[in-house]
Amino acid sequence: MTFDPTKPVRTRDGRAARIVATDLKTTRPIVAIVTLDSGELLVTRRADGRFNPNRETHGDLVNIPEQITEFVNLGDAYGRLEFAAKQYPGFPVVKIVREGDRIVSSELFPALDPNA
Repeated sequence: MTFDPTKPVRTRDGRAARIVATDLKTTRPIVAIVTLDSGELLVTRRADGRFNPNRETHGDLVNIPEQITEFVNLGDAYGRLEFAAKQYPGFPVVKIVREGDRIVSSELFPALDPNA
């Protein structure tokens, strides 16, 4: 994936970050502010978001992947894909939030009461 400094970023290890400049006249033209537990840190990075050109580091800047939310019906009574995102009495539903191939959160919604 190509780094795009115009899109939202975070560090490779997941800390919040924001880019404040991209035109510093050095080999590290990106200026960013990274949020730490104790406050904020001003950092410079290469145009590709990396600190080190030869390897990935935890402090590299990476684009935040788009989050995709999916709902999956855990019942098997309906057998047709178009029903998978609907909640039916007697069947629980799982909400899954993904960033690319990585699941970042999930939530189980209990089955609706079939007698309601």
